[in-house]
Amino acid sequence: MLKDGTSYRFDAIYLALGCKVRSQLAEAVGARCYEDGYVTVDEHQQTSIHGMYATGDAVNALNQIAIGFGQAAIAASHAHRELAPSRLDLQISLLNEHENTRLIGMSAA
Repeated sequence: MLKDGTSYRFDAIYLALGCKVRSQLAEAVGARCYEDGYVTVDEHQQTSIHGMYATGDAVNALNQIAIGFGQAAIAASHAHRELAPSRLDLQISLLNEHENTRLIGMSAA
């Protein structure tokens, strides 16, 4: 009921809070964005920069928490598959200040 005594009946009410696009980091590193600031992503939530993903309020989609969680799951699954051991060709150099530099390597056969 309003202050003036007017009342309305609804079956459902959906509050729309809106959101502010927070894509400054993606833009700063060169990811493609739409004119309205949303980050462009592919079907895996990957941006125009290989290995960089965007989800939630940073991308142009239905702005709901459940959608953001779904996008995050898609991005995480894709990143996991991209980093699978069968695809690794990784060499990590470790420097110990008391010993010589050591090289640890992992390569796919």
